[in-house]
Amino acid sequence: MNFSYKIRVGGSDNLRTLRNTMQQTYGLNPGSFVIAAVYNNSFSRLHTTSANLLEVADEQGATLMYEIPASLNPSLPNQAMRQDAMYNISPDYTMLQLQIACWQ
Repeated sequence: MNFSYKIRVGGSDNLRTLRNTMQQTYGLNPGSFVIAAVYNNSFSRLHTTSANLLEVADEQGATLMYEIPASLNPSLPNQAMRQDAMYNISPDYTMLQLQIACWQ
């Protein structure tokens, strides 16, 4: 199901701040989704929690959030890092971004 949210944030805030605001405002678990940039119907970037909100907003395309299955017990790392995109999920799992297209 798709949802659209409007959230007031500061210019120096990072995506971790956005996640905490979404938890306080809408009750979303801050570690239950990944934030990605999609441009021209293609995945272009997976954002970490340290990404600056203004830089993310200025990117071309859409910023989308994809839910991580709750059965994987995702959670945020203790602090924002440049490489924290596995959300404390067991190393037994691998994250894949797939671009699926139909040839005609």
